[in-house]
Amino acid sequence: NKSSWASFHLPGKLLAMMDKEEKTPRDLAIKKKKLGCELLLLEYEEQYVLPKRSLFSRLGKTCRDLCSIRSWKSWMGMTGNDLPIGQSPTFPFYWMTSHILLGGIFYATEFVGLGGRGRLVGDDSLLWDKIGLHLFFVVAWFATWGNLYYVYKTNPGVLDATRSDSNNNNSSSYPAATCQLICCNGGGYAKDKVSLEMDSVTKELRRQYDDIIESYSTDFPSQEKRVPLCHTCRIVKPLRSKHCRVARRCVLVFDHHCPFVGTTVGLYNYIYFYLFLVSFCLMEGGFITAWIMFMKRSKEFPKGAFLMGGYMAVYLVPVAFMAFYHTTLISNNISTNEQMNARKYRYFWDEGGRFRNPFNQGKIRNVLQRCWPDRSSYELVGHQSSRVGVGEVELMSRDDEERQSMLSNVV
Repeated sequence: NKSSWASFHLPGKLLAMMDKEEKTPRDLAIKKKKLGCELLLLEYEEQYVLPKRSLFSRLGKTCRDLCSIRSWKSWMGMTGNDLPIGQSPTFPFYWMTSHILLGGIFYATEFVGLGGRGRLVGDDSLLWDKIGLHLFFVVAWFATWGNLYYVYKTNPGVLDATRSDSNNNNSSSYPAATCQLICCNGGGYAKDKVSLEMDSVTKELRRQYDDIIESYSTDFPSQEKRVPLCHTCRIVKPLRSKHCRVARRCVLVFDHHCPFVGTTVGLYNYIYFYLFLVSFCLMEGGFITAWIMFMKRSKEFPKGAFLMGGYMAVYLVPVAFMAFYHTTLISNNISTNEQMNARKYRYFWDEGGRFRNPFNQGKIRNVLQRCWPDRSSYELVGHQSSRVGVGEVELMSRDDEERQSMLSNVV
């Protein structure tokens, strides 16, 4: 019985309470379309209200979440509300890292025979004569780990990274990434050149925010002339930035939040994310090549190697698609967020309503700018409709994101 189970726990009693319309707190969150609150309350209900699930039940829920578009939108920070602190997904990150680790171990033990006594002599299926292939796989494998480390550790361009949330036990700064496993201990990003620049830019944008809010008391502009503001971070929003709903911060040249690498992808770690995709594809290519050779050389059909190799090979298709997709984005100097929400950003449309990317400087310059980003990546100096510098932003109408941000702070 759900209510009797909850009666043993005070949090369970609170979660099971109903209002006059017999709605629980989670029902109200669903009604108000507060996805972040709904996910948090659901997790607490599973902990305090619902009976303990079996292993198969938990696996089933995980599979349903993986197949749910709603869950993926939440994981990638594309919902209308911030995710509660500590509720960002960790399973995709652990899944990805365990896959890479398992691939390296399987390659060494099955295809090369390391650690397998009795296989080193007389086993014709081993690929001892393919030294070049082994070197290729090892280099790609270590490159994949290296790029994952840098995309995970590098500040993506977080504005206001040192602000602490009221509900966060860590009073120093916001955690560097959503999965505190390998490189990050919750102490925020290292004080490198990028982080120092972000601190300086944030102070300037916050000063502008305070000036604009103060000016609204005497001269409230029309909707067409309002400067885009983030009331959560209390800053004027630069071009190409977006408030990440998972990281709970505004990020310069926001691309997306990737649960598989455990952090937000933005201006300064995008190149490492792209190299991670490329090195992962190369690693998978070397693995599949060795797998095919191993299968052909085996005298008996190796069922275990066939299933394991097939499982590993399945990953190549979606990652190769992602690598191709981001190659086109780099060549056109546009982010995933901008490509998916181009209609929301006025700087992509001329007076005639035709799409025009003001940041497109030709294929070569586009690639160079994404590989070595700087302020020109999000500033439009001398542009006809806006001169955007450190202290200036494009005048545009407040979009739905800003309205939702203001409402969430009020409610």
